[in-house]
Amino acid sequence: MKITNEKMRDELTRLYTDYAREREKIEKEAKENGEWLEIGLDSNQHLFKKLNDEVKKKEKMIILKYSKK
Repeated sequence: MKITNEKMRDELTRLYTDYAREREKIEKEAKENGEWLEIGLDSNQHLFKKLNDEVKKKEKMIILKYSKK
């Protein structure tokens, strides 16, 4: 069980690291293109919607994969 948890944690860590990297890339591109809004905390969330949805889906798949073992 410990090995399974470690593998799941490693996969999730990789997923979140890739997510952070991609999010930074999207933010940088949005700022360069003048799409980035400086008002409000949630004013740019629409830029990350597709990425957030993909990460949530992958996260659920990883958790499900290791919960079966």
